[in-house]
Amino acid sequence: MIVLLGYQLVRSLWTLIGLRNIFSQPNQARQFAIVLLANKGQQMISKSLYSIFGLVYPKNLYDVIVLGNCLSEEAANTAREMGATIFDANDWLGKEECKLHWVFKQILSGDKSYDAVLVIQSESLLSGNYLDVLNHYFDQGSSVIQSSSLVLPESGSVWDKKNRFNFLRNNLLKPVGDELLGFSKSFRGNNFGFTTETLKENLAILPTFNQDKEYGLMLELKGIDVDFAPEAVVWKQMPIRADIVGNHSNKERFSFLKHYIPKLFKAAFRYKSLSYINKILDLITPSVLKVLVITLLMIAINILAWALADTPFIFVWIWLCISILDLLIIVVGGYAINTYFQAYKSII
Repeated sequence: MIVLLGYQLVRSLWTLIGLRNIFSQPNQARQFAIVLLANKGQQMISKSLYSIFGLVYPKNLYDVIVLGNCLSEEAANTAREMGATIFDANDWLGKEECKLHWVFKQILSGDKSYDAVLVIQSESLLSGNYLDVLNHYFDQGSSVIQSSSLVLPESGSVWDKKNRFNFLRNNLLKPVGDELLGFSKSFRGNNFGFTTETLKENLAILPTFNQDKEYGLMLELKGIDVDFAPEAVVWKQMPIRADIVGNHSNKERFSFLKHYIPKLFKAAFRYKSLSYINKILDLITPSVLKVLVITLLMIAINILAWALADTPFIFVWIWLCISILDLLIIVVGGYAINTYFQAYKSII
């Protein structure tokens, strides 16, 4: 536990030290296809559409494709009037059969050619220069790009401060730290972009519509580098209703780890890369906030055991040291998140 937490602290410190500069203007204006995954509430979908169509980028250089099964007729008509193409998951494949790579096939086999294909979640609001930032990274040779996710503060949201911290730590702090340490990035499966060539070569590995969290691991297992673009800011509009927030049971998590950890070990030996070991550490390390709760509980238990059963007091000191280390990670991580937040929020 101390080793895992020590590693997380080093990565947080390295992230804070290595604050990067804002990107330069791209050399080429590419043609984009933007797929909006309309799998959330109507209000979120509408706001995302207005955000996408308001991008500071030539309107003839990007097309918007809405994919989902929860669009009302009114919302679909509004999207069409704005210029979007609607793919209804129920009409083509049915709820359970809908596959994101089917939509990609339609894009790749269509009459119009694109330089890159982007996927955006319906609760996302894009910064105005989003496509310019991605153009810059594609100019630098990137083939897969993960954008940065920040959380919009909303009163009444079920996403409390704990969840906001965990979200920003996973979607902003960790990817930046991985980049600075030379590791493959923490691809999160949403708000990402492929060059058309990379998409064609890896179309078969894309999972079903409701398994997007596995995109990154599948790409990493094939040795494909993912570049993280913190300047490509996506503001996540978190749901108000608790029934919209996704939950994953401990059983699902165990099954996920059991499936991917052996594959990551094999890939580490195959590609001789520590990036896969870094990914394993990420998967098995619990949330720092959960660790803090556990350590405080263990301190109380060991103090009680020392007072009542005369157990060695050294165990209290051990858990106290772990809790202090965990608190350092939280403080440094929070400061680093705020630093990046302040650096990039002005480009919206």
